[in-house]
Amino acid sequence: MLSCLSLLHLTHVRVERADDPHRTACGISVVGTVDPDMFAEPASTATCTGCRQAIGAALTPKSLVRRYLDETDRRVVVDDLIAEGPRVFARFHLGGARSTVQTAIFTVAGQRIVEIEPLSPHLEGTA
Repeated sequence: MLSCLSLLHLTHVRVERADDPHRTACGISVVGTVDPDMFAEPASTATCTGCRQAIGAALTPKSLVRRYLDETDRRVVVDDLIAEGPRVFARFHLGGARSTVQTAIFTVAGQRIVEIEPLSPHLEGTA
């Protein structure tokens, strides 16, 4: 389950209606000042699963892993994503006082991440 804050960090597909110009394809209605970066252009680049399903866009294994890493509670900086079929190799940094480099292989099936195989993490600057 995603929190409201997590939903706002995703990019959505705008579905403009005369009565509600800030409605998204997944059903969120944003009131007040809207950050233009909240809406994906083109719509196929949206990171909100609900919006993508609503517009019928299929997520690639690489985009699923990117979304997963972007939705974590920690500050994550993705360095590399390499996809081959349903498997995605990811190298990323977890922020903090001492940045930790993480690597993992994600396996995707049916628009879901079904397995995460962590590889050994190490502190940045160490061998």
